[in-house]
Amino acid sequence: PDAATPKTAPTVGRRTPLALWALGVAAVAISVYALWRAPGNDQFESIAVLPFANMSQAPEDEYIVNGFKEELVQTLHSIDGLTVINVRERPDTPGSAADTVLYGSLQRSGDVLKVSYTIERPDDGKTLAAGDVLGPLDDVFDLQEQLAQAVQAELYPEQTQVLVSRSRPASPAAYNEYMLGAFAFDRRGQPGRLEEAIRRFVATTELDPEYGPAYLQLATAYALLPDYRGADVIESNALALETVNRGVAMDPNIEAAAGAVYGFVYHKEKRWAESEAAYDRAVNARFVDVNAFNWYSRMLGSVGNLHGSLRVARRGLELAPDSAVLNSRVAMVHTWLGDDALALGYFERANALGADGPTHLMAYALLLSRMGEVEKSVAATRTVVDMEGAAGDWVAPVYAALADETLAPEALVAVNRASDAGELSPQVEVVLRNFLGDLDGAMDIARGLEAPGEVFEMDLLYTPELRRLRQHPAFADLMRRLGVEDYWRANNCLFIDGEVSCPDA
Repeated sequence: PDAATPKTAPTVGRRTPLALWALGVAAVAISVYALWRAPGNDQFESIAVLPFANMSQAPEDEYIVNGFKEELVQTLHSIDGLTVINVRERPDTPGSAADTVLYGSLQRSGDVLKVSYTIERPDDGKTLAAGDVLGPLDDVFDLQEQLAQAVQAELYPEQTQVLVSRSRPASPAAYNEYMLGAFAFDRRGQPGRLEEAIRRFVATTELDPEYGPAYLQLATAYALLPDYRGADVIESNALALETVNRGVAMDPNIEAAAGAVYGFVYHKEKRWAESEAAYDRAVNARFVDVNAFNWYSRMLGSVGNLHGSLRVARRGLELAPDSAVLNSRVAMVHTWLGDDALALGYFERANALGADGPTHLMAYALLLSRMGEVEKSVAATRTVVDMEGAAGDWVAPVYAALADETLAPEALVAVNRASDAGELSPQVEVVLRNFLGDLDGAMDIARGLEAPGEVFEMDLLYTPELRRLRQHPAFADLMRRLGVEDYWRANNCLFIDGEVSCPDA
């Protein structure tokens, strides 16, 4: 059919926002399920689910909108033979490597929720299905089961019903905790949000010990604590692995997606081969979270496999062309490879999509400086300094030394003062000392990578600007101690005169 028939569920009991939302999940998931299994649609093997728009624009409804989309992804994931791509940023232009793209919006008016959805073919924009769902209310989980069983009985009477039963927690309380946790986790850069997410995911697992996605999110939050809160890396990694292993044991459906957590933790532990294997499983799973491509690309960049890093990042970008993170990642890898024009184009797109993290901006500043756009480079650098609340007295002397190398000693004095004051991150300091000819000082910073975790993103070491550092007599030995040399040997990569070359995958 050209469009799915709109569904309307009966009103039962007292109206609640959670009930409205849960009913919307069931109704849309079931209508999509019926569409997918209908004769003539078997040629579609993948779907990209985009964030749903909050048409009411009420801030208190945002977590409901976010939760609706996430639950729909989980529901579609249970359909055999369908690859589901969870896109976390709403694009402003169409396009996806999936066979189909699902757009949606939610609007609440009083105690009535209207859900609109459109399924399109991305290559030509043809609408394959569209519809509106109007929903009530209480006792919604029983209603979900009834509707799911009715559709299943009509389409596949011989199959056991699994469409909805494990697509969300077993109780309204667990359901609400998980969605509030997911909403907080997506805003983890804000004060207190990561801690709130952890509390709510823990509460979800206590209320429903068999709900796998809560363990997956909780493990990811634990793994990110060192990056966001300076927590102990060893303890956080152990907690993340224990949590995700417990989740897989309780809900085997998350095993492939859990590869992203394993890959992230193994990366931080410098277990390169295990990290790559875990990420490879995650990005080739039937249920794909595009963030795994970003993390996988970073891991490959950390061992100097820049072309492999670019291939993975571009694969992710094909699935989510409007991801600020992946556009930024592709821009950075092109910068490391010296592809200036391509890098600039991706940086500009990432900036337009809202990329603004310190690593993104410093890489952008590096590229601008390389291209002679000094004023823009200084502005990007100043933005990072302001974000970190530092004085930034080193900025002017360093840029002056880049223009006139005879000023390098004066700039190095400013860098030393900033370092002593704790104003320089390791990744900034290693670049500055390299620029100013203090290669021994830069190597001292690089040796910090032997500590647990990753004190700065290692792929920075392989930029054209840091070639002199890679030629330092101590660099190869550092790579041996970090296990990178073992990775090179196992993957037939060569390290010659400061350059890494790995065969194409």
